[in-house]
Amino acid sequence: IAREIAREEDLHFRMALIHSSQSAGFIKRSLAEGRIRPLSPAPPLDDEIIEASHIVGMMGAEPLSAAIDAGADVLLAGRASDAAIYACVPLLMGADPGLSWHAAKTIECGSACCVPPRPDGLIAYIRKDHFEIEPLDREAAVTPVSIAAHTLYENANPYLLTEPSGVIDTERSDYAATSPRSVRVSGTRFRPAATHTIKLEGAQLVGYQTVIVGGMRDPNLIGMIDELLAAASRRFDERIADLFGDVLKPGDYEIRFRLYGRNGVMGDLEPEREARPHEIGILIAITAPTQELATGIAKFVSHRSAHLPAPGYDGLISSLAYPFSPPEIERGAVYRFSLNHVLVPRDPLEMFRTDMVEV
Repeated sequence: IAREIAREEDLHFRMALIHSSQSAGFIKRSLAEGRIRPLSPAPPLDDEIIEASHIVGMMGAEPLSAAIDAGADVLLAGRASDAAIYACVPLLMGADPGLSWHAAKTIECGSACCVPPRPDGLIAYIRKDHFEIEPLDREAAVTPVSIAAHTLYENANPYLLTEPSGVIDTERSDYAATSPRSVRVSGTRFRPAATHTIKLEGAQLVGYQTVIVGGMRDPNLIGMIDELLAAASRRFDERIADLFGDVLKPGDYEIRFRLYGRNGVMGDLEPEREARPHEIGILIAITAPTQELATGIAKFVSHRSAHLPAPGYDGLISSLAYPFSPPEIERGAVYRFSLNHVLVPRDPLEMFRTDMVEV
């Protein structure tokens, strides 16, 4: 896209391509050297998972700043801290680190801080002892509350926001309106980290998935839904062993039920667990090594689920209603997050290769 725009507009510039993908060999060596630490929650990590995953490192401001120092006019970067891409320039110019990082964190989601939200961005003016935020859209506004509230967004702690090189400390930050549409922020500090860390993120192919969407309204069946699905799962496993036993072992596939209307969103974290809905939506997800196997299992499961035998009922009953025909919907390849770790690099640039291109 950058090259296309350059051709159309007759632009000439030096472009930096900063790569964040990590090789399996490097990650395995780092794991063996004890340079990888798990975050919470972190899945188990070993060489086999590393080999099967696409892994990226989340760069901080340093690789971006180094590319600018090297003469880049345009930067195209891989995975990076959202705030780093805005903090790198003021940091290069010697601005206060706490104010630079906090301003960058505030504007990285565009107009999310605006009241009301607008499809446009924000501009930050970073000065010696404060920064000021205002929307680009003159019909929009930010308030002290809307700016302060953004520290809650995507953070476990609203006061301490971790970056590769340290922590943004907003506990003593002050937010004051400077006009009906702008806010001044002061008091933010930056705590440099004793050890630079790079967050690792990885995705691993789980298999191929086919889903079934259905609904249930029978109050008696809803009352016994846990026992009903547990019994159905046992029958499904037995029948799948008969139908697909030559190509599938029990651990090779998964059938998962999610009940919307009863803990479907929060799952085990749902605090209101005793509510009895008058109807529930049931999402059945079947994951298998191939799409053909996932859909084959789904066809069997959808047919059996429409007529689950239940205590207190004689003969064939209709237990699940489907809004689509056929009810099986192929989703294709599905992945899981396989890493949630940090790596201690030998220096902030070790993990990020930069190619300079003349456009």
